[in-house]
Amino acid sequence: MSEHILFGRFEVDSELNADDVFRYVIARDKQNGNQRLVVAQLQAPWRENSTVVADLNEYFGRLQRVKASVVMQVLVVTQNRSDGFGVAFGEPSGISLDEISDLDDLMSPTDFVDNLCEAVHKANVKGVFHCHLRKQDIWVSGNSVGITGFGYSVVAKHGWKGDSIDMPPELVSGGGIDSRSDVYSIAQLLLDQYPERRETLQCALNRSPDQRPKKARELSSHLLNEWNDSGRTDANNDAQVNTQHSTNSEMQPEQSKVVPKRREGIVPIPPEPPEDRPETAGQVKTEDGDMPAKGEDRLRELVRNMVYDDYCDQKTERELVREAVDKLGMDQTDALLIISLELESMCAVNERKLLEALEDNLRQKSSSRGGKLKAKDKDDVLGIVCNPKRAVGYAKGLNRQVAEQRFIEYCRAHGIKVKSGPFGWKVP
Repeated sequence: MSEHILFGRFEVDSELNADDVFRYVIARDKQNGNQRLVVAQLQAPWRENSTVVADLNEYFGRLQRVKASVVMQVLVVTQNRSDGFGVAFGEPSGISLDEISDLDDLMSPTDFVDNLCEAVHKANVKGVFHCHLRKQDIWVSGNSVGITGFGYSVVAKHGWKGDSIDMPPELVSGGGIDSRSDVYSIAQLLLDQYPERRETLQCALNRSPDQRPKKARELSSHLLNEWNDSGRTDANNDAQVNTQHSTNSEMQPEQSKVVPKRREGIVPIPPEPPEDRPETAGQVKTEDGDMPAKGEDRLRELVRNMVYDDYCDQKTERELVREAVDKLGMDQTDALLIISLELESMCAVNERKLLEALEDNLRQKSSSRGGKLKAKDKDDVLGIVCNPKRAVGYAKGLNRQVAEQRFIEYCRAHGIKVKSGPFGWKVP
């Protein structure tokens, strides 16, 4: 079928697989030296839906900006009247998870979790959410884990059901999605791979997004803490079994560690692209060769994608600053200013600034009271930053628990006493 041409430039070599959303083929790019790649062609009836096509165009445009070898590399996003909408990716490498009979022979559970969550995180910070992770979408190559099969979450928002039992409940019900939705998808995949770990995965499988870890990295930290001890125990047990097995079968030929199952179709992972660095401070060159995007605009986009529930805690702000400095070549002071301004435009809580306001209020109140605070004084100080009606410019107030902790720390550091009982005063 090599005579078949897609989108006027891709000469089809062979079919890979197809479902009710995409058809995948191996093809050669006639406009780029016959480079081998994988083309995903949107199937009917979705290709006739202009809204779906527009949303996919925007989605894969964001994916194209993900600079990570662990996320499939988008080379071309195209469409025409005869073939509809299509995306071309780099040629596949590695082996998909659904073809690996024993993953533990290749990678420990903790290494797999760490690599998988980091790959998802790199997509999430660019506003790309997968929400439909399946074993055929996960590729293992050496010590790395790659993700493929993007785009289904976009079509799901327009009515595609697919394997809805494995999708985040908020996606199935037509609600909004964010990185907490991918946390759910990761947990579903891990539950399938490691069913004995169900108890430690429950926090990520909650039907309410608010009850899950906010980011893939948070889920990774939680699981690594829970799994490390058991992983070391398993490793010791495996070592004892392997020693005995080696003694009993010393003369037997070595067997291959990876036993592929029957292949029913693949979605690829690309070869590792070279690491791009910012050419100038505040500018990053896009993968498709377009004019460089301003680092400020990219940072604002990151803020909108990484801040949830109108609340930016200090940990998230530090991650944003690190991305701005390391990836966008920005100055730390400039990055903090842009983050602060973008949070203000979103009416989102800037936890760091409200904590600074809390300390200023404490300083003034304690000075006027001779270093002593009554219960009402404490309520007033905390209320200014914690009460949404008094925290002017914010959609909500400072987290009360965070504010209480900072109140205690400040009082201890400055020897401020708080009313205790009818006659006593003490530092909290």
